[in-house]
Parts: sequence; structure tokens; C-alpha cells
Amino acid sequence: MEFYLFETGFRPITKKDLLYDIMTTMRGPDIPFSGLKTVFTGRLRYWVFGNIDFAVIREYEYITWRTYFSVITDIINVTLVNHDDNWEAFTHYLEHINNALEILYDHAESEKLKEEISKLLDVVEAIKDYIENLDKRGFQLIIDKLYKLGVNFTGFEKYFFEVRKYVETLREFIDYMKKLDRW
Repeated sequence: MEFYLFETGFRPITKKDLLYDIMTTMRGPDIPFSGLKTVFTGRLRYWVFGNIDFAVIREYEYITWRTYFSVITDIINVTLVNHDDNWEAFTHYLEHINNALEILYDHAESEKLKEEISKLLDVVEAIKDYIENLDKRGFQLIIDKLYKLGVNFTGFEKYFFEVRKYVETLREFIDYMKKLDRW
């Protein structure tokens, strides 16, 4: 039996245990981690099911700023705030994701897919390193590895940041005028 992923850049997967490792990631974590689900489960669903409305969370290689900050919040939440409640489920989810990504890497035919999967594996490794040591360096590494996935603005985010930039410029102008004692 061969299982073909929707994304044609993968060789067929013929071993049931490998297929199982991939399928266990399709649901996502049993904990409320929307950022992690978007980054990992969302991309895996796209590769397996293609562009099916009910399945796709993340069709593109890049992530949005909202997702970027959501992942960081998820990690802070599980490691520092709700450690006892979600720790086991969090680490269990990471193991499933790591296994699935390694299988997909081995079955990827294009260098572009391998590069993207490698970046996702780097994020998983950075998270695992951080949760093992809970240090500032590890947290910075997560931030750096996430950013390497490619972070794009949505239309709303672009508008929000443009308005914010305008407000900051206005504040700078007001501060400058205050220094000149003209405000």
C-alpha cells in the first residue's frame, strides 16, 4: 500500500508506522496552543490534504506576525504560567511533530521542501532546548528560528503598523515641540 501526500513534492510513504506518525499530528495539540497549531499542524495538514477548506490552517511557507507572537505566548504560557497543567501534553505534541517532520524530510523530493521542513525542525529543536533549560538564550533562539520561517504582515497588520508608525512619528514631533517650548 502506498500513501501519496497531496503535495506532489514528496515520495509515497509505504510503511504504516511512518504514516501513523504523520497522521497523529493532523488533529493538533490537546491543549489550546493556536500559534503552535498554525505553525506545525497547519503546514502538515496542507502537505497531506492540499487546499481543502476544512483542513487548511496555513497554506503558505511564511507565518503572520499574529502567529509569530502567538507561538511565543504559547511557549511562555506552558513553561512559565501553566507549567503543571500543560507540560506533558506540550512535550507529547512536540515529539509527534518532530517525528512527522523527520519522515517528511526523508520523503521530500525538492530542496525547497527540505529547506522549509529543516527550518520547522530547527524551531522544534529550539523549543525542546528551551524547555529543557528554561534560559534566556534558548528563548532567544526560538524567536530567531521562528523568524527564519518568514514573517509577513496580513492586510490588517500592515494597516495597524502603519497607523502605529504614524502615531509614533506624531509623538516624536510633539516631544520635539515640547523641547522647543512651542507646544
